[in-house]
Amino acid sequence: VWAERVQAGQAHEAERYLAQIRIIARTLEQDTGESLLADTVRRIDASGVSPPDGLLRGLVAYRDGRRVYVDLGPLAAERKLMEAEVLLREAECPLWELAQVYRAVAIGDENRTSEAQQILRQCVSRARASTVSYKALLATAQYHWALSEAVLGHWSASLAAASDSLALYSSLRERENAVAPHALISEDYDLIGQRERALDEGVTGLRAACAAGDYDRARATLAALCRAELRAGEAERAFSLTSLELEIASLSPEARHEADLFLRRGSALWHLGRLAEATRSMTLARDAAKRAPDAAMRTKLLADVDATEGSFLRRVDPNRALRMLSTAITFQRAATRPIVLPELYLERGRAFMAVNNLAAARDDFEAGLSELERQRSRVSEAELRPGIFDDASELFDEAIALLVRRGADADADAVLRQIERGRARAVLEQINAGDDSFAAPALPHVADVQRKLDPGTVLLEYASLPNQLVVIAIKRDRVVMRTIGVTRQALKTEAGAFVDRKGADGGPLYEALIAPLRDELRGVSAVNLVTDDFLQRVPFGALFDRQSRMFLVQQYRIATPPSAGVLLVTLQHLRRMPLLRHPRALVFANPTIPRAEYVDLPSLSASEYEAPKIGRRYVDANVFVGDAATAERFRQLAPRSDFVHFAGHGVINQREPFSSALVCAATAGRRGGLTAH
Repeated sequence: VWAERVQAGQAHEAERYLAQIRIIARTLEQDTGESLLADTVRRIDASGVSPPDGLLRGLVAYRDGRRVYVDLGPLAAERKLMEAEVLLREAECPLWELAQVYRAVAIGDENRTSEAQQILRQCVSRARASTVSYKALLATAQYHWALSEAVLGHWSASLAAASDSLALYSSLRERENAVAPHALISEDYDLIGQRERALDEGVTGLRAACAAGDYDRARATLAALCRAELRAGEAERAFSLTSLELEIASLSPEARHEADLFLRRGSALWHLGRLAEATRSMTLARDAAKRAPDAAMRTKLLADVDATEGSFLRRVDPNRALRMLSTAITFQRAATRPIVLPELYLERGRAFMAVNNLAAARDDFEAGLSELERQRSRVSEAELRPGIFDDASELFDEAIALLVRRGADADADAVLRQIERGRARAVLEQINAGDDSFAAPALPHVADVQRKLDPGTVLLEYASLPNQLVVIAIKRDRVVMRTIGVTRQALKTEAGAFVDRKGADGGPLYEALIAPLRDELRGVSAVNLVTDDFLQRVPFGALFDRQSRMFLVQQYRIATPPSAGVLLVTLQHLRRMPLLRHPRALVFANPTIPRAEYVDLPSLSASEYEAPKIGRRYVDANVFVGDAATAERFRQLAPRSDFVHFAGHGVINQREPFSSALVCAATAGRRGGLTAH
């Protein structure tokens, strides 16, 4: 406005605006150290009574570029912001850097993700290296850089950049601007399977947006939370969130928001079985997409509509669904938006299945899994990696089911490798990271397992699919693959009842998991059970065989490795270990429970009587019970021990899995929880 008043010859009016800007700039610089606005004012003051025409035109172009984005779209905004960037840079006004950031944002919205990311990376590097404190500029650039990394499926980079942006905005006390990185961090966490963290971040961002009265950011945060609920299969919750968003839609009426809102609402309605309403919502989404002012934005929004509608149609009109999904995949690949490709390949693969094109379905499932693995490789934090595959369980289900569908011709080796593909890869990576003598993780073949199993040992690898249970039984001389007619939900219900001791004796689980394999278990003395995650809490030794009136632990030696791959690596390592003449043992029994941390855990007093007996089996044994069984002592002595016997509580933390703990006695300097970290 100041620049416009100067151009119009309204010197007095211009000076009035500039005086107000000086106050704001001085306050920002004094209170937070942020000097971008102050340096801009200093540049204006240095120009004297006749500011350069380029400076004036640059400032007006910057304002116009930010404004036309909403009315005319990113292409028009990019042109104006480019003009502003050039003019302001020539005029030595620091606002040129902010113009460049927003030009990159416009380029990204033109579906030129890689180009935008390159510019943003330069902006961030330059701002970090600068001796001048432009915190808000850096925070803005890092947020949009984080967004571009997320679109490309680079999760660790996105989380790091968004977290840095959030920290900067918080240090500047810009709570309103902090909403955007909160929402992005929420969606990043959700897409890598960290649902609890995602919810915490999203709710925090939503509260901040509502407190600030920023309805545009509130809508963006509601959208992120809604997508998370849809991915989790919580259609009712997702629908409720879209209803909240509709309440404030009139306060932030952008076509791109409307198209996305009605897409998500239509998806929720479809999954709730309200098909007529879902169809109307999809029509509204397509109409809103067509109203987008910019051609590139229209293309993107219509591709999103095709993707969602194609997913619905595959059940009733698979050929039309194939056309729509193929259009969406082509666009997303060309626009370098791999974030959505796994889900699109899943849906198109299902459509191919519906028209009995099994080869094309297999190719699509493979393409989706390969893209997931590529995105997973971009996560540097080991604790975050497993969730990516957990969140994409349907892709694995379909790929395994397609292999099993071949019936008698099904290849047990191919099925095993597909099951193992998404199972416990992070465990293997962590083992390798800690010990160079361990082999690199690889998908095992059936023959690999057979060679390393001892005689009298069987590996039972289970995969529970929605409508059946697949099990591969591997012995040194025989491999059998069976399907058992028990649904995943039935297994989950029975396992939950057994673990929670709700009157279940484990008999039904024995009948589902063990009894159908009686022939394969003849002559076997040791059983390795590899199961899905929801079965890993089941104490398999306590499963009861009603026919023999015996528990499973009375029939076989039992081990529960997280995967066949982990078992093979462990056996290989074990066989390289020297024979121990005088093994050292560490025995922990009934550690005193820190009641401040763990309120309801019962004492395990019987284990105190067992501990000395176990210790006497070894020439060299350290036995600790009660107050002496401290976390600090465990950390000191366990690495020096050949055997560790721990008879205490293990506590699972569902919100932060790596904070799950073995409960030890506390000391003055250390809490009692010995976490996975």
